[in-house]
Amino acid sequence: MPPSAAATSNWRRAPCASRSRFTDQEALDKKLIEYIAPSEQDLFRQLNGKSFKRFNGTTITLSLSDQPVRDYRMTLKQRLLTYRWIQT
Repeated sequence: MPPSAAATSNWRRAPCASRSRFTDQEALDKKLIEYIAPSEQDLFRQLNGKSFKRFNGTTITLSLSDQPVRDYRMTLKQRLLTYRWIQT
């Protein structure tokens, strides 16, 4: 692994291993996240028109304009697992 890749890998593991905390801008600068959005609408605006390559090799382009937002409730199992994860 090239040195730069190893350094990037270490930054990505650090928050999980040591429970480090980063501001949103620090996480963006360290490439731990790709977007900062104050609202769902702003996130959709940033992602609209973005192309992604899927695992099967095909490329898709997101078209998020005028799409409804659907709220999916977590199952009891998901809520319990989330609660357990947050408590540790």
